Amino acid sequence: MAFARAMSSFNEIGADISRQTVLLPSRAEDIMVRQRHHYNRYLAKRLANPLKDAEQLVLFRNIPVSDSRTLSEALHGVRESFSKHDLARVYAALTPGRE
Repeated sequence: MAFARAMSSFNEIGADISRQTVLLPSRAEDIMVRQRHHYNRYLAKRLANPLKDAEQLVLFRNIPVSDSRTLSEALHGVRESFSKHDLARVYAALTPGRE
């Protein structure tokens, strides 16, 4: 969920209304989790109950706010990585003045 927190914080700043664009991954495939098996083996030898470690690789795209289809696909794609609260924060950044 660290990615979701970073993204929602970034989009509150990054949703610049004067530029009318937002940075988001445009598809679910743009978010990749790469397991670090070598590090997980090391942790397993050192700790009794280690947490799994992985890297998140994210491809961001500059999406125009006026492109509702691409923006909808982007929000649908990141839905698995975001909590409802974080998605609501991104939506609020994209639609200022609405409640």
